[in-house]
Amino acid sequence: LGKQMRSLALSFFVVITVCAVAAPAEVGAGSTAEPTGPAGPIDLPTALRLALERSPALEAMSARVGQAAARSTQAALIPNPALRFELEDFAGSGAFAGADEAQATFTIEQPIELGGKRAARIQAANSAATVVAADYASARREVVAATTRAFVGLQHAQSAATLADETLRVAEQLVA
Repeated sequence: LGKQMRSLALSFFVVITVCAVAAPAEVGAGSTAEPTGPAGPIDLPTALRLALERSPALEAMSARVGQAAARSTQAALIPNPALRFELEDFAGSGAFAGADEAQATFTIEQPIELGGKRAARIQAANSAATVVAADYASARREVVAATTRAFVGLQHAQSAATLADETLRVAEQLVA
C-alpha cells in the first residue's frame, strides 16, 4: 500500500505540474486569479488541447518558425540597390569658395550576385526553416507525450486509490 501511495503522490504532483504549466492564471492589477480551465473532470483530448494551446515552449517555437519563414522570404529577394550622393569642392577656399565650383555626383549601385550566391543563400535559409519546423514538431510531440503520461499516471493513481479504499472497506468489514 505504501508504494501505491507514493505512486499516487507522484502522479498527483505530475498532473498538478502539467496543469500549472499548461494553464497559467492571468492576474490583473488588484484582481484575483480565476481558473481558466474546465471546472470538472477532463478527458485526454481536452487535456491535450489545453496543453498544446497554453504551452509556453510551443509559443516560443512558433515564433521561431515565423522568424525562419521570414528569413527564407528575405533570402529569396534580390539585394536592394543603393543610391549615393557626393558633393565635392563645396565651401572651400580661394577659387573653390561657395558653391559655384562644387561637383555633385549621384551613383546607383546594384549588387549582382555571381557564382550561385543567391541560390546558396536561399537554400541555407530554407534548410534552416526546415530544421526549425522539425524542432517545433518535436516540441509539440514532447508536450503531447508529457501530457499523456501525466494523464495516464493520474488515472492509474485514481484507480489505485479507489482500489485501496475498497480494500480498506472490505478489510474493515472482515474485522468487524
